[in-house]
Amino acid sequence: MRIADLIFPPKCVSCRKILNADKRKGKNFGIALCPDCRAEWEKAKLEKCCFCGKAMIDCRCRPSHLYGSENIADCIKLCKYKTGKKVVQNKMIYALKTRALWNNETFLSSQLARVLENRVPHAEEAVVTFVPRRTKSIRFYGYDQAAVLAVGIAENLGADFVRVIKRRGGLEQKKLGTAERDKNTKLSLAPRKHIKTDLAGRTVILVDDVITSGASMAVCADILSSLGAGKVYCAAVAETERRL
Repeated sequence: MRIADLIFPPKCVSCRKILNADKRKGKNFGIALCPDCRAEWEKAKLEKCCFCGKAMIDCRCRPSHLYGSENIADCIKLCKYKTGKKVVQNKMIYALKTRALWNNETFLSSQLARVLENRVPHAEEAVVTFVPRRTKSIRFYGYDQAAVLAVGIAENLGADFVRVIKRRGGLEQKKLGTAERDKNTKLSLAPRKHIKTDLAGRTVILVDDVITSGASMAVCADILSSLGAGKVYCAAVAETERRL
């Protein structure tokens, strides 16, 4: 139990209700959702992909940019991000991007780590890295949400966390069309000059909060491949909802 949790009782990330806690045992401290919202979250993970028909947590479909790359072994996500809808996963991702809530970050990284343990062979031996946030956004919010997720995942897996890729300018992706987004992504991502870990032959888990077109992850996967990495596993909390 953290002292801050005693002063500011933890609230459900989705509905903002105070979480009931047994102070003698610290029960519910660090938990992100109330029982009702947790049930909604579990349903979101089981919602079917419209392409393969499997639950999102088991789905292996990829957005267009992640097909055709030999070094991308799998695309792992927990649920659908539903643009414009006030569903639990959207609220958690919004909080992840804007509020740096300890219990939300801990919950989401542990949820992803559980799936990665089953989908990535010898996940504890992998390198965990992330798709970096735009510098302007880091300055505004004070942190990089994908880096926070990646650190938590690495801790859960017992794997190495390594900063591999950096941003060098670039425009905000959501304001761009498909062709502009692709061009912007290629120009704005690059390998860091001093990488502490040799990636030669290593399995890499590449983390982001949401996958939309997959353009950023595809460029990052190419960078990892150019540095000698073996298989790359793309992992995100959610994939933007796609339709047939």
